[in-house]
Amino acid sequence: MGQLLATAIARVKKRPLKNTILVLPITSLSDYAHLGPWIDHVARQTSDRLLIILSSPLFQPNAGINPIQSWIPMERLISFIYMRASSVAIAANRILMQIDVVLYSGKDTITSGLEKEKTFAWDRVFAPTIAEEYFPRWIPNIHRSLLRDSNGATAPNNTATSGWEGSQPRHAVVALGGTFDHLHVGHKILLSMAAWITERKIIVGITDDSLLTKKSNREVLESIELRMGSVRRFLELFRPDIEYEVVPISDVYGPTGSDPDIQALVVSKETLSGSQSIAKLRHERGLPALKTYVIEVISSDGTEGLVGEQDAEKLRTAKMSSSYIRQWIVEQSRK
Repeated sequence: MGQLLATAIARVKKRPLKNTILVLPITSLSDYAHLGPWIDHVARQTSDRLLIILSSPLFQPNAGINPIQSWIPMERLISFIYMRASSVAIAANRILMQIDVVLYSGKDTITSGLEKEKTFAWDRVFAPTIAEEYFPRWIPNIHRSLLRDSNGATAPNNTATSGWEGSQPRHAVVALGGTFDHLHVGHKILLSMAAWITERKIIVGITDDSLLTKKSNREVLESIELRMGSVRRFLELFRPDIEYEVVPISDVYGPTGSDPDIQALVVSKETLSGSQSIAKLRHERGLPALKTYVIEVISSDGTEGLVGEQDAEKLRTAKMSSSYIRQWIVEQSRK
């Protein structure tokens, strides 16, 4: 009887929390490898949803780092965190675990969408610091766990900021496109970086159902309405202060083929060829050329980039794709 009770207690202790928050103070966009063990620890304890808040005065609008000039280090930071958390979830077969990474400047500004999260059923908040300036004001109401020091890492202290004077900080209107089926971390990296360099409006073209008839496991592919809703909800969390135009598209161009206000285009390696077609059409129609930004997803250890022709294979192996998620859903339904 005693052994059975001990076993039952052990199982309860090992049971993951459903919904958790991880607050990570950021001192520099280039110093992030030490965050890995903290991300691993919290991701292992989470079953349904993990919200990671990157907290730093570096993200203060008009006073922090310049978004356009910091494109590469910001992309590497966000990609590392998403890939690290996703790797843990995949290893635990929690393929549908929701992972979101947001920015917090300590001023409730750029990520004021966090305010809407205060009514969510959070189980616990993890952080390597107890300093209140790194937390949205409603977080102290949730049970908190202090994380152990990770390789000598410390919370930010008077983090230096550069300001945006004398340079273009953001593009007024930024566009991107894709299928966005079963919104996963790869999609969120793409959307986050587009929103990061957007000043006023972001346009997201969502591939219409009529173009997806040849997709594998199409029976579990989300409808255009569901996919548009997922994209909009994520953008409202990441950048609630800008305008969103989330529209169905039936060709590679969408609004980029006619809208003269669009200034920049964000693409992945997979869709880079489409940007060349867009550039050609805009030139033919006398529309302004677009500044193109290409996502270079990095690995979960923060050391090796996914570059060249190995991109697609590595992402497939990492199981960060809609096709893998659909296959997993089909396999689970057969069990």
